[in-house]
Amino acid sequence: MKHLMGLIDEDLTYDSGLTAILHCCSWTGIQAIILERFVMQDWLETIQKHKCTFGYVVPPIVLGLAKDPMVEKYDLSSIKMINSGAAPYDPVGKKGLMVG
Repeated sequence: MKHLMGLIDEDLTYDSGLTAILHCCSWTGIQAIILERFVMQDWLETIQKHKCTFGYVVPPIVLGLAKDPMVEKYDLSSIKMINSGAAPYDPVGKKGLMVG
């Protein structure tokens, strides 16, 4: 079985942040990396360095990942899933998120 590692960049005072770290990672024994605050370059470097298999972020960050050209400079092939919640998605911006 492959080593699983989650990258969580969310305020843990919100229910979704607590769910991500306390319930999902702790319950399943998945190692979690928690960033103090979101900085695009730090987030991308962490995925590349630690080979994180999933990320948990809020919708504005997902939209930023879909649009920021910096993303192309990093090896994110270890990511198998990005989970997002705690805020609604902009219906127009959602179109850039489709993965084929």
